[in-house]
Amino acid sequence: QLRSETMMQQKEAGVEQKFAARCSD
Repeated sequence: QLRSETMMQQKEAGVEQKFAARCSD
């Protein structure tokens, strides 16, 4: 469970970075 939670956090962080990069354009 802990591992999947970390993976979800990494996924969310990646999505946030993509979204932020899109907004900064």
